[in-house]
Amino acid sequence: MLQACSSDPKGYEDFEHIDHWDELDKIEGEFTIIYYYSPFCDICINMEDEVSELLDDLSSDYEIFLIDAGYILDQGEPDFEMNESVPALLTFENSEFIEWIIGSSNVIMYLEDKQ
Repeated sequence: MLQACSSDPKGYEDFEHIDHWDELDKIEGEFTIIYYYSPFCDICINMEDEVSELLDDLSSDYEIFLIDAGYILDQGEPDFEMNESVPALLTFENSEFIEWIIGSSNVIMYLEDKQ
């Protein structure tokens, strides 16, 4: 019996997460992308495979982290103006916050453009 060769696709849990805003000091790369999501957001759930694949593809060129929005809300304050919309991306250049990219289509377009 033939079996297809399968590799389990990555999911959100397979990426390194930032669990406290103080952990932003982990950022060391020239350019860093942080995916900000909620495991209870229907849009985030529906995007998981596509976003995970894009982030995995980008991980060889950029530093990648994820943040669970529901968990981090009680974990300190960031050094920049907070936007609680999910899904979103936070971008950093040389450890400095650059921008929030908000909304599913904007997130996908941004990640595709970075490839």
